[in-house]
Amino acid sequence: MDDLEQILIERQCLRLMTNYCLYLDDRKTEAFLDLFVDDAVWIQMNEPTYELAGREAIRRFVEGRPTRKINRHLMQNPQVTVLSADQATGFSIGLVVDGPRQGDILPVPLNGIELLVEYRDTFRNGPAGWRIVRREMTRVIDKKASVTVV
Repeated sequence: MDDLEQILIERQCLRLMTNYCLYLDDRKTEAFLDLFVDDAVWIQMNEPTYELAGREAIRRFVEGRPTRKINRHLMQNPQVTVLSADQATGFSIGLVVDGPRQGDILPVPLNGIELLVEYRDTFRNGPAGWRIVRREMTRVIDKKASVTVV
């Protein structure tokens, strides 16, 4: 694989990572689901842990998100490591900011930073192009966390 091929793979995977944030925030469910292979796995690694296996499980989770607030997922420090012409991995930091939804009225008051997460991704190139095979999410900072600091 030459440098140009590697750069093109990196760009396609970075686009998946970016579109994940955009489609999730815009509630574009079908476009969001199309970022994943059919048997993708999306895992929250720390408490409360959960694993969503397959597009339909991911759909149920996404469609079940509360509509009373507006979110924006900000992706920081994205990195893609190309393993082969058909395999790559990724890492990014996600920062989620929210506020109360008030219909289509913008701007809304800022509730604050909801959480900061680390994403570890596995990507695969197949008949439909590059897609997310696995996304592991680790909550690093969460306003809902209940850790006692001594």
